[in-house]
Amino acid sequence: MNHYFEGKVREQLQKYAQGAWYYIGHGQAFVDKGHTDPLDIYSPFELDRLLNEGDGNVQIFRSSMGADGEIATYDVEIFKQDDLKWILEYPMLAAGHLENVLNSILKEYARFDMPCAVSLTPSGFHVENKLLYDSDAYRALAAHGRISKSLEDKCTLNKVDSKQEHATPDKERAWAALGELFLYISLRVKQKTKSDMDIYIADSAYEGIALDLTCFTDPGYMRDMRMPWSAWQKQLTKAWKYGGLDFTRGIGALTCIPLGNLSYKDGVEIMFDRNKVIEYSHFADTTLPDGSAGWLRVFEEYKKTSLARFADDFHNTPINWKKCMKFDVYSLSEGVADIFRKPDPKLLQPICIRAFCSEMMERGYHPKFIAGVLSHRFFRKIVNAPGQRDNLYWKKYDAETRTGYYTLVYTAEKAIAMDSHKNLARSVDTEFEVGVT
Repeated sequence: MNHYFEGKVREQLQKYAQGAWYYIGHGQAFVDKGHTDPLDIYSPFELDRLLNEGDGNVQIFRSSMGADGEIATYDVEIFKQDDLKWILEYPMLAAGHLENVLNSILKEYARFDMPCAVSLTPSGFHVENKLLYDSDAYRALAAHGRISKSLEDKCTLNKVDSKQEHATPDKERAWAALGELFLYISLRVKQKTKSDMDIYIADSAYEGIALDLTCFTDPGYMRDMRMPWSAWQKQLTKAWKYGGLDFTRGIGALTCIPLGNLSYKDGVEIMFDRNKVIEYSHFADTTLPDGSAGWLRVFEEYKKTSLARFADDFHNTPINWKKCMKFDVYSLSEGVADIFRKPDPKLLQPICIRAFCSEMMERGYHPKFIAGVLSHRFFRKIVNAPGQRDNLYWKKYDAETRTGYYTLVYTAEKAIAMDSHKNLARSVDTEFEVGVT
């Protein structure tokens, strides 16, 4: 059943898509058309053409950047290493774990009187609002954010990708500053939430819930968000993780939906039934609220924290590239050194970067030196990528942006764990541990 042909579904998609610079379609339909990759990029005027592709199972994404602002998305997923069949087999069990985390996030947003919209996916949820360019919050974050020279060049001199057309250094600085605010909120959520599953920031190890901040390791112009009402096809595109094709083909069509006033479990029930999705589209709302004033309140509180001072020290400390280039990564423990023996894919995996940061912090290295070593190794991989396709895959990342943000996240976490920066975990009130000092 192609729910994209339903008028109300299409109307809801158009509402969410308003202002997008581009759309991406992903699915088997594009392979059938002869594409090497199962995706295609569409201009802002081609949403209807994209929705007419395939049989209703094409996944629809939009640019995070838009004509009037950025979509600030909190992406949360439940994770189990190479075994996600249970998420589809027992969706209500997964929903119970996820709802617990969602409630903690919504309490944080409420603290700052910040409106948001929640959409569900079979493996997690998105909490979203807009950061408008014409707002005090955007101007404050653009003034605060720090970006690498290489990323600035990609926004001004080297616009080789159509996605970069609307990128500017100010937009990237605001995106980088927003990443610090998401880290702040994530540390609070992680410490506040009581969960039977481990909660990880940016990535999960073997089993847990990931507060996925990886969008801040990429240039903002590369971030595409799955749209509510989009089909969800991970059970087919990554079938080996979800029990194999024999199992996943029997699941049927899955659809992401806005949660609205539904209970989490009622939302899950609708996601698994296209007829219910179509019926729900007559009552739901996909409008993205303006969160700008709330983000400014988050920023004003964040500036007073020791986490902000930790981040300032990180950004203001220069990298000694000669020392970073000479550092012997193979002198580290066997498991961590193996990251650099097999950089593809390990240097792309946040959990490996986390292990490297942890060991380097324990050995007493400054976070910026840790970032420099990682950045150098990442850049070496870009330069030395053997094939054109491999080379392009690595070049889509900005080395300093990717490694710098991951290092900031994981060294801040490690500092708290080591109690070497006590103020990072000092209480602002009786309810939360991470806060203003």
